[in-house]
Amino acid sequence: MGKVSPPKLDWTGQTSDSSDTFDSGHLSGAPPLQFDPFNSGNLSLALFLNGISNFPLYGGDPSASFTTASLNQGSYSQAAGPSGKSVVPTYDQVSSDGHLKIDLIWDSSVANAPKVNGINVFQSDVKAAAMYLTSQFHDNATINITVGYGTIAGYRVPASALGESITNLVDHIDPNNQPLTFANLSSQLASDAAKDGWAITYPDSDPTLSGHFWVTTAEAKALGWTPITQETLTATNNNGGVATQLDIDGHVGFSSFKNIFDYTSTGATDTVGSGQYDFYATVLHEVTEVMGRMVFAGTSVNGAANSYEPLDLFRFQGGSPDVSSTKGGHFSIDGGVSGLHDFNGAGGDYADWDSTQGADAFNASGSPGVLATNHGALPDFDLKVMDAIGWDHLV
Repeated sequence: MGKVSPPKLDWTGQTSDSSDTFDSGHLSGAPPLQFDPFNSGNLSLALFLNGISNFPLYGGDPSASFTTASLNQGSYSQAAGPSGKSVVPTYDQVSSDGHLKIDLIWDSSVANAPKVNGINVFQSDVKAAAMYLTSQFHDNATINITVGYGTIAGYRVPASALGESITNLVDHIDPNNQPLTFANLSSQLASDAAKDGWAITYPDSDPTLSGHFWVTTAEAKALGWTPITQETLTATNNNGGVATQLDIDGHVGFSSFKNIFDYTSTGATDTVGSGQYDFYATVLHEVTEVMGRMVFAGTSVNGAANSYEPLDLFRFQGGSPDVSSTKGGHFSIDGGVSGLHDFNGAGGDYADWDSTQGADAFNASGSPGVLATNHGALPDFDLKVMDAIGWDHLV
């Protein structure tokens, strides 16, 4: 419980703004970029890090601790404008059918993102990815996410990162601020699955042996709960709206190195440029983490040992639940009888896929020049992940 606190990091001498140039040549013969998670308190980061460098501030331990800084007592403020006053950000609400809505709250840094013929292609790609997600899931929920270009929640995106996310978590639910347990979580997940067209088998008994359960605030909304607000921000709707206080579910930020991303990867004939990365797929990766695509594997979160997220309940090894291993396992929605895809077991984010199975937006690593989605669409097993953890897929 409590507010998100982003890491207080020293980026002395590091820059990654729109004037910088990304040299894809330094990746020649190097491992692909990969995601690594780091948790401290209710802060969850997924960093798309260069596999050839050991990021000294973090290491490879997903429960690594580091110094945190206050996020303005639970509210997020933009940097001061020319007048010295705090700038009220704007947001766009994205929805394909009026059910699931995603409010994309633009950090002031987004104004510096690449433009083609006057169109901010960074912004339009983020909106396209959000629109795709709202076209696939029809939950009656509104999730609020801030978006930064070279920044995340007002902090610098590391020079070694393609993107990262910060996610608000809760371990208590309505009504009456009840602690989240396996019994009420599995019951709610089963009820939610019954509304969908896919059969999903949830464990009959708690495989975590009374673990400490968390859900992201966005995930709680999908399950029909009203999560306790962790963080607020005042923003103005770009569609002529007035300033509104929004409850923040998470933050995403992406590298601002020039030429690191290909922003045209969703059309029927589009490809990803040599030496560039699929930006649209990176957005899907980060936003779905805010939506709950995370695995804690019994690590310590916010001081709570033996912590788990709903996706932990769908990791299996040899047909048996695999809730505490960090060695991969497979994703199953039928109690481990069949595996739909293999989780990453080579370090980094436990919730990502083993990247040897082919390109995918949810992979633990990505390579330059590779299209990571089927021209904008996620495969069936990616959609099933989201469905299993509480989102209602349109079937």
